Amino acid sequence: MTLTKKEICVKIMKRIPLFTTICLFAALIGCGGGGGGGAPAVVNADSTGYYDITGTASVKDDTTNTNPVSITDLQGLVYNDHLYMFSQASGLTYDGPMSVNGTGFTANITIYLKGGKLTAATISGTINAGKSIVGTLTGIGSGNGSFTLSYAANNRPDAALATIQRSGYVWNAPIGGSILTFNLSFNSSGGFSGVGTKGAFSSCTIVGTFVPINNTHLYTVTATMTNCLDATASTNYSGLATTWTQNVVTPDDTLVMVSTDNGAHSMDGDFQ
Repeated sequence: MTLTKKEICVKIMKRIPLFTTICLFAALIGCGGGGGGGAPAVVNADSTGYYDITGTASVKDDTTNTNPVSITDLQGLVYNDHLYMFSQASGLTYDGPMSVNGTGFTANITIYLKGGKLTAATISGTINAGKSIVGTLTGIGSGNGSFTLSYAANNRPDAALATIQRSGYVWNAPIGGSILTFNLSFNSSGGFSGVGTKGAFSSCTIVGTFVPINNTHLYTVTATMTNCLDATASTNYSGLATTWTQNVVTPDDTLVMVSTDNGAHSMDGDFQ
């Protein structure tokens, strides 16, 4: 008669002293099930960083929900599993938390057009750490399609207030669909202030703070809008920022900022 592995283990353990049985228990523990250790823990991909202006997307037109719209200037900023994307050419901004599992992720996002909320969508995709983020948008209009973000080469050195302070310098960019510029100036502590022009942030006054994020080329942004002609835009905003070099003669000559009030408005731009 052929004995099973478990039966052999039982016979052996009956013939040896109790103390020896205890000592050998660890070695023989596999007798009962023949199994090894549990599955290794899943290591989540790190998506933190700035994704430069070479990102692309293909979405649907918001009027027809059928005609294709091609985006070739999609930028992204990611920190603490929160995704921000925007395209100045299209006026679109995407904002939402990511749930990462290994190299895959999902996200529930809000989509803004020229500073105002447009729609919502979900994203599923893949993170190729230090290289790219690829995703599929499930929704309608600008929330229907796919995108690719390209990890920027300038995600080092670490962010520093000295990079953006530039005594006496005023950063300018159109935001929220404005045709004139929005102006920002910084103090030595990273605090900033500015005034809006036309569009969703007409007549707004903004005050806020940039804080460098350790071991990244990113800053956290907190801001408050007041005195807006659209009273609903007078509220608190949060987001991310970074700098990149557009003119090789002047390093970090472009300040990218994306922030939202988490539901109704977004403001973003390439400030110079």
